[in-house]
Amino acid sequence: MMIVNETNRYAEKFLAHQKEKMLTRKKSRFQKWVPTTSNEVRVFLGLLMLMGIIQKPNLRMYFSRKHMLETPFFPNVMSEERFSLLTRFLHFVDNTNKEIAKRDPKLYKILLVSEYLKNKFQKVYIPCTEVSVNESLLLWKGRLSWKQYIPMKASRFGIKIFELCDSAGYLWNFIIYSRSGTKLGCEITKDTDLFSIKVLSLCEKLLDSGRCVYIDNFYSSPDLFQRLVQRTTDAVGTVKITCKGMPINLKKKLKKGEVVSAKCGKLVALKWKDKRNVSVLNTKHSDEMQPVRRKGGLEFVNKPMYVIEYNKYMGGVDLKDQLLETFLLERKRQKAWYKKLFNHLVNMVVFNAYVLYCKAGNKKDHLLFRINLVNKIIAKSHGQNIEKRKGRPSDTDMECTRLMGQHFIQENPKTETYKAGRRRCMVCTKNRKRKETRYGCKNCPGTLSLCLDPCFEQYHTKINY
Repeated sequence: MMIVNETNRYAEKFLAHQKEKMLTRKKSRFQKWVPTTSNEVRVFLGLLMLMGIIQKPNLRMYFSRKHMLETPFFPNVMSEERFSLLTRFLHFVDNTNKEIAKRDPKLYKILLVSEYLKNKFQKVYIPCTEVSVNESLLLWKGRLSWKQYIPMKASRFGIKIFELCDSAGYLWNFIIYSRSGTKLGCEITKDTDLFSIKVLSLCEKLLDSGRCVYIDNFYSSPDLFQRLVQRTTDAVGTVKITCKGMPINLKKKLKKGEVVSAKCGKLVALKWKDKRNVSVLNTKHSDEMQPVRRKGGLEFVNKPMYVIEYNKYMGGVDLKDQLLETFLLERKRQKAWYKKLFNHLVNMVVFNAYVLYCKAGNKKDHLLFRINLVNKIIAKSHGQNIEKRKGRPSDTDMECTRLMGQHFIQENPKTETYKAGRRRCMVCTKNRKRKETRYGCKNCPGTLSLCLDPCFEQYHTKINY
């Protein structure tokens, strides 16, 4: 309902401003705007989800009537003009509300939606004992003061989001990064670095419950691990040897298979030589080894227990990103960053729903789940009987019926416009001739008029009549 109210409010103010400045033309599409409803917004979101399944280069192609590009479902549910108007006026906050702008000056346009979804994610599901923290990157190459560059990510440029996921990929908590304006859940102190603060903020509601957090070397530090131990939370993570507080003996060279470690209370720092050096901080395991079979072979290799567990539970965020990559809702060249971020959040809502569906014991393909979800959303909001688009039938429908089956001559019905029942012949019109006739075909779709001879035969036997 919030999206409905704010979209209508924004459209009303925009049109009033255009009218006051006399910037709107008489034939402008903005003049056709009518207030939207909750059912229409649900249908809009359903079509948006379907666009993630049926991907085309631009939005106009979804509503095209060309035989090669046609997808009839989209224009049957919503016209292109209405969809573009909803996309243009889609809004999530009152721009005149100064209180929201003060809370987060950079992200206020998407703040209410992100907070609502974050609360819902945490309310409907309690994550398992193993969770992972990592960053995700939403592609954005336009102008934005907090745009990030991460060369290791597929997108490289974009909006960075710090995320906490479980091993199945369920997104439980997230923080949208906006540089100095980033809102964190806990207080920043002088003796705590920003990377530790981000991890503690994401895990704040899960601390003191005996869980284990898996993190990479971007966040890991002895100080963070000690703080997590104080809050009854274990942690496992790769770490840089040069990190502040790391023991000196880990810097020595090792032979393949060797392990060196140092311990401080519950915190253990280890270095293991495989093909490369692997340095890890953990408060859950010691330096115990376990035999693991090599990939594609019968040979067993001893691996540290913490490396096995790290590989098993760390990939929650990456798993989510991989599964979402196939069904991207955000358009690559979308102009407004907050609308692109909204599409991304909607996509994460659908993925979280799929994870919960699987955890409930159901077995269904991700694609089939999305198709059924779209079907139910549109059927519930739009109605079972989808109205066909007004006007003459599509070229595809006519092409399938006119060259096949049986065809019978009938007189055109009389109407107020055509009192004699005479209409222009379709074949003659195509050949740039003006000729009217009282006859048409009984089985062809639409009110089709054809001359008895030779147009009726040509229309039903020739591809190019």
